[in-house]
Amino acid sequence: MTPDLRLRIGPLGLRLAGMPWTPATIPANFRPFLDAADDPAATQLAVDCSGCLPAIPADAPLSSSCNDLGRAELFRAADGRSWLVALTPAPGHPARVMIIDPSLASARLWLLSPSDPWADFVIDSMSRIFFSQFAASRGALMLHASAVACSDRAFLFMGRSGTGKSTHSRLWLSEFPGSQLINDDCPLVAPAASGCGFNVCGTPWSGKTPCWRRVSVALAGVARLRQAPANRFIPTSGVDSFVAFIPGMSVITSDRALYAAASSTALNLLDSVAAGILECLPDRQAALLCRQSLDRTHSSITISNK
Repeated sequence: MTPDLRLRIGPLGLRLAGMPWTPATIPANFRPFLDAADDPAATQLAVDCSGCLPAIPADAPLSSSCNDLGRAELFRAADGRSWLVALTPAPGHPARVMIIDPSLASARLWLLSPSDPWADFVIDSMSRIFFSQFAASRGALMLHASAVACSDRAFLFMGRSGTGKSTHSRLWLSEFPGSQLINDDCPLVAPAASGCGFNVCGTPWSGKTPCWRRVSVALAGVARLRQAPANRFIPTSGVDSFVAFIPGMSVITSDRALYAAASSTALNLLDSVAAGILECLPDRQAALLCRQSLDRTHSSITISNK
């Protein structure tokens, strides 16, 4: 039997059981997060390769999404308490199924067979979906964002797909010496161990950019990007910051308790960092304006908190 693979993603643990991998063959994006330590608080995703997939409910899905990780549809499972995720890896292919325990302590993923040709792809996508819910239940958040570290502080760039988050990150890397990309698609934000503020952590899921770094950097600012004919930074706070932030949270909105927990985390996070909307062109002036604006707001927050 294949031994469990233990991962450490930020402060959270994830065990992968029954995987068609070993520590030597695990995909490259998971490898930096392997950790030999056993974490009793870790959540577990187990794979079943028997091919006996649970039936997908005939009802309309509660939600659905389609991106480079396939088409995912969310249902209530037959027990009325668990969550069932049906993932179609590509058009014309059968869906694979994952059931998430209502406590988020575990989930089970069914593949078509031990030699399922989409195994790596499906495990990658389903583990991201599952871990996102687990993180939200533990006071952390997985976000649809690009994250950059600059001068030992982290900055998040959020926005709809195609608004230029990756482009803006590249501009920061080019303009500010020493800057590093933390993650280009799905970073984790988690409370700092000191109890003061939040950290941005790398994860195994970084979209099309191979950036899988096991790092944790203090969060200083959040900017939501909007394409525009001119560069303008609009500082936000309170409800305005929250409304701009919540579309980027990777959380099951149908689970009221989980969504409430995620919203509470978001409010706490936004109280401690600079936030704003960046109307921008894809040019260096946008990066300069964004950093100057976030630095100025972050400095005033830091002073007021002393």
